Amino acid sequence: MTTPATVDQTLASVFQPGCLSHITAFITGGGSGINLGIAHTLAALGASVGICGRNQERLDGAVAALEAHGGKVFAQSADVRDSQALKSAIDNCGEAIGPINFVFA
Repeated sequence: MTTPATVDQTLASVFQPGCLSHITAFITGGGSGINLGIAHTLAALGASVGICGRNQERLDGAVAALEAHGGKVFAQSADVRDSQALKSAIDNCGEAIGPINFVFA
């Protein structure tokens, strides 16, 4: 399992700490798997991270882990097949942590 400490250690040898502090990213399916790994990497580099997924319990666990990197984190349950729910999550993310620069779907 990816942990904030392992991500931070790996990235510290390659990237300047905080190099993405001016970035906000929104990641669908960010509560688990590869997309949670992407969220960890971006958060470790200083980005604000918004995630959505179908399982709120999984999102809550992901938020706790992502906040360990020290940045802003937003999560909202949404199914990408429901365009209104996805739009709501994106809009609420932008309002909560700032304008979105990148989307990972």
